[in-house]
Amino acid sequence: MNFTINADYKIKPWLTSNSSLSFTDAKWDDGGAGYAGEANFFSTTLSVPPTFRIKSPDGDWLAGPAVASYARGWTTVKVYEDALNYDNNTDKFNMSQSFTFNLLKGLTFKATGAWYYFDDSREFFKGDYIVATGPVYDTNHSTSNKHERLLDQTYNGILNYQNTFLQDHTLDAMLGVEYYDSYKKGFSASGYGSPLSDFQDLNYTSTAAGVRQIDSWHFRQRILSFFGRVNYDYKSKYLLSLILRRDGYSKLPKDNRFGTFPGISAGWVLSRENFMENMTDVLSYAKVRASYGANGNVSGVLDANGNIVTGLDYYTVQGAYGIMKGSDGKTVPNYNGKVPLMLNDLPNPTMRWEKSYTFETGFDLGFLNNKNDSPHDVR
Repeated sequence: MNFTINADYKIKPWLTSNSSLSFTDAKWDDGGAGYAGEANFFSTTLSVPPTFRIKSPDGDWLAGPAVASYARGWTTVKVYEDALNYDNNTDKFNMSQSFTFNLLKGLTFKATGAWYYFDDSREFFKGDYIVATGPVYDTNHSTSNKHERLLDQTYNGILNYQNTFLQDHTLDAMLGVEYYDSYKKGFSASGYGSPLSDFQDLNYTSTAAGVRQIDSWHFRQRILSFFGRVNYDYKSKYLLSLILRRDGYSKLPKDNRFGTFPGISAGWVLSRENFMENMTDVLSYAKVRASYGANGNVSGVLDANGNIVTGLDYYTVQGAYGIMKGSDGKTVPNYNGKVPLMLNDLPNPTMRWEKSYTFETGFDLGFLNNKNDSPHDVR
């Protein structure tokens, strides 16, 4: 099920509202092939001899030969398909709201808020099913439950100004700020060995060491950005653009969290000059341009030695810690009778923005009333 609603309102002559709302609800069953794994399912199915009987004389599904111990029973998916119980459900909710204020002639301000909510719930239980002649049954009764929620929030405010003055001068300026916040939390639990084959209940799974697994997690990241742009042209012949943005990322250490990224570009439209008038029948458009700018990246940031560190996860900077456990999976109280913490991943407090600089020159040509375009770039 899904729906989308968009609405625009002219609240005042100087105030406009734009709203958007969408919702998606999805439910699905992984089925027998999904449980076995598509590759295993098809490989075991293709290895079945042509003389294999799919059903017994009593009409029951047969397990079929096993290609490997882990693939037993996967040949005939109907054997265990009815024993697999899934309850998978995801809900996605998107909403955005913006207000545009016409402050003065050529001056507008737009404030926008956007929210994305994702709820993911997955339950699984496996009952009894036959795995070999005899008959031999799988009574593992494995069960699992996972629930995860994500909330993304984005807020920004952008001020725009456009004006033409003294007839030949045009100015287009933009100034903005944006804040992004993403928070995810979840919980999962699994086990097997329940004496029950009729319904799922994690409470009845085996209490033997290493059988039950439980975990929970909380992740959060935030980005604060300031940005601006100024475009100027004179008679549409001489063009200049200045760009500046400053971004702060919560995954980076405090002292290196912010990065500044400027940019500049200029252009000259030769075809608008008086000395080019006699050539317009052939050379309709001619422009030379140049640009220089800095770009920021945190997907593969640099360490203190300038080496690229692939992937910046939630704990790269401060390190990851865990409780010390013994070989049986139980905690080990071996420090004055208390359970110690272990440093699983070393902290890296020297991480910073990866910067790249680009310088580019080029020219654009248009021939025969721009029927043929020819852009050229040099970096």
